[in-house]
Amino acid sequence: MTGDEWEIARLCDADKLWLKSHDSMVYLSQMTLDEHLIKHPEISREDYQNVQKILDSAEVWHKPNQPERLIYVTRIDAKYFTVVKRTKNGSRNYLLTLFKNSKLWIPDGALRLR
Repeated sequence: MTGDEWEIARLCDADKLWLKSHDSMVYLSQMTLDEHLIKHPEISREDYQNVQKILDSAEVWHKPNQPERLIYVTRIDAKYFTVVKRTKNGSRNYLLTLFKNSKLWIPDGALRLR
């Protein structure tokens, strides 16, 4: 943990390259965590502990108009939808979204990378 953020996962080399990021670490900020706890009460502490497993086993999607984001969709006891976003300067990656969804939902216009 550094200040108000935690190292929560590490991107694989392909995802780091796709995002054009200088770092493979994925961080979770306190602000995002606070928002998630309100917006997604179905997500538990254990779900956050499984973010690496979620990223490693997921289908990876991206929207051409959002090259700084990768969308991860996976099923580990539930269907998870996760988004990682790279900062503008490429120095850091943040967990932007984590929630469970009962159906496989892919945003319109998204393309599958793997």
